[in-house]
Amino acid sequence: MCAVAGAIQWSLHRDLQIRQLYFGTCGYFVPVYLTSREDITAPPDLVAPVQVQPGYLVARTLLPPHMAYARARVVAGRADQLPNWLMRAWAEHARSVPIDMDEDLDLEA
Repeated sequence: MCAVAGAIQWSLHRDLQIRQLYFGTCGYFVPVYLTSREDITAPPDLVAPVQVQPGYLVARTLLPPHMAYARARVVAGRADQLPNWLMRAWAEHARSVPIDMDEDLDLEA
């Protein structure tokens, strides 16, 4: 738990967070680098959704980095306003999802 808290604080001090919207409440996605901090444009190991409370921050869970894209994209005016770590995480995830071109989709149903 201390390693995660330290990684969140490290990212916040470097302004690596991105705003996000969750059920009408503004918060942040903070990248959590646990294995390497050499390249802060690389996808992090995890992402912490952080809620701002008076006097403290709350992070209740950790997510795979690609899961932050949709909620962060809603708040960003343009895709180029998203941080590199998030765009790279999304691109890596998209490449890893298999597409079965032989699958017959019934579009008339």
